[in-house]
Amino acid sequence: MRISFLFSKKEKKRFTYLIIFSILVSLIEVIGISAIMPFIDISIDFQSIHQNIYYSYFYEKFGFSSEVEFAITFGLLLMVFYFFRGFANFIFTYQTNLFSQRIYSSITKKLFDKYLTMPYVNFTSYNLNFLSKNLVAEANYISLISGSILLVVSEFFVIIMILTVLLAANWKITLIFSLILVIKLLLLGNTITSKIKKAGDRRLSAQNNLFELINRLLKNFKLIKLMKPQDKVKLNNEFHLTVDEFAFASALNNIFGAMPRIILETIGFSMIVLFLVVLLYKSESDISFILPTLSLFILSLYRLLPSVNRIVSSVNKIIFYRNSLKIIETQLDQTSENNGNNKIRFDDKIELKDIFFKYEKNKILTNINLEIKKGEKVAFIGESGSGKTTLVDIVIGLLQPTEGYIYIDGELLSNSNIETWRSSVGYIPQDTTLFDGSISDNICFGREFNSKKIKDVLDKVNLLDFVKTKDGLDTMVGDNGVQLSGGQIQRVVIARAIYDDPDIIVLDEATSALDKKNESKILQEIFNSTIDKTLIIISHNVKTLTFCDKIYEIKDQKLMQLSSNT
Repeated sequence: MRISFLFSKKEKKRFTYLIIFSILVSLIEVIGISAIMPFIDISIDFQSIHQNIYYSYFYEKFGFSSEVEFAITFGLLLMVFYFFRGFANFIFTYQTNLFSQRIYSSITKKLFDKYLTMPYVNFTSYNLNFLSKNLVAEANYISLISGSILLVVSEFFVIIMILTVLLAANWKITLIFSLILVIKLLLLGNTITSKIKKAGDRRLSAQNNLFELINRLLKNFKLIKLMKPQDKVKLNNEFHLTVDEFAFASALNNIFGAMPRIILETIGFSMIVLFLVVLLYKSESDISFILPTLSLFILSLYRLLPSVNRIVSSVNKIIFYRNSLKIIETQLDQTSENNGNNKIRFDDKIELKDIFFKYEKNKILTNINLEIKKGEKVAFIGESGSGKTTLVDIVIGLLQPTEGYIYIDGELLSNSNIETWRSSVGYIPQDTTLFDGSISDNICFGREFNSKKIKDVLDKVNLLDFVKTKDGLDTMVGDNGVQLSGGQIQRVVIARAIYDDPDIIVLDEATSALDKKNESKILQEIFNSTIDKTLIIISHNVKTLTFCDKIYEIKDQKLMQLSSNT
């Protein structure tokens, strides 16, 4: 399993710095643990100050007047050191968490950039819930994995250094403790790892279902409100079961993740007690002589067990979310467009020559030849799935033909100029895409705000008088235009399409949801507001297309002209 491919050079460097920092923090941790033993030794027996060469050296070097003064100074210095230790741990925790969240931010940005540069034909093969889940959830799980890896490395150094100190103190006890812990960890790993893998697979499946179900239910809220009570209960139960499945999979991970800590702490401290019992049995007296060493082992164990547990928990977390890494890696390996932005002029005509298009093994269009003059109003009709939308997507540069060429005023449309060509198109989709914001935000849709341009387009689509009766350009439309009528929603979408004064306007079944009277009215308004524009219409109703210069039908992969008013 690879994760380094997700890191930039800067992030890899920061990761290396954090590893070095973790070693320093580990060293500080060990000093903090090992320093307690000499302090206890001095506190319970002042004679050790003069008997130990190191204690006596510092005692004489700094001219202490009494053993009590020396012990108190030692204790105060130890307290200062523990404050420093706490500060170092805080900085390390802060930096590691910041690093993990930066990884989440970086991956989300890379994914979003990938999706924006993905060829349109590839994008249409994905479920939007899947893409949303990757951006929100799976990218976050990668940050958890990266944080877990960092934690494993950090705690590994802590364990190594603590064991080194314990070996120096009493190598026999240390080896016995270590051997028992290793054997137990191996047994736990074999038992728990497979269960966590299954829980991870279960989590991914349940989460996919949950995202899809939430999207499906919320998008059909009106339909649900009109359902029979028993049908609502059925949908409600389906949602409850899906949430329960996701929650249970996450609970399994938490349960299996907690088991190592419980077992390790039970074994570790039981071993300390057993050790004391054996010493008492053998000596048949008090064991104050071993108190400093025993204190070291107890403190070390108190710090060692959480480290072992963090490593086990982190490894389990990596296993649990391993599918996220596979998903993100696959997504970032997707093909990206590498288009130029060279100028291309459209003053005369668009020519399609010998166009063929197939999707996978399915032929959609065969030998299409077409000419659209600037300013013409052209319509394409045909049965659902006949290829009319595909043909228009080829014209506007969203799809590239399998064979054939497109010329704009005699210049070949290619990757070098396709971005300029696409930006000259205003698109009015079949499905409205208004978001919960102001009418001006919906029209600009991320482009530069210009109040004069907004008022001009609102006037062209007969909405200016309406917004004047509300809050002007700040009039809220509601989620998906819930505060507007169907006709007003269509007009906002049209205003968005013509905001940048494009050369070409495309209507992709844009009025199909309206009744015949409103459809004819909206189409006439579009025609009136695009007199000097090239208008391309995809429609199912030929009766509403009387103002078009040419009407084509796509049938059996071929293009046939039905009428011409030119």
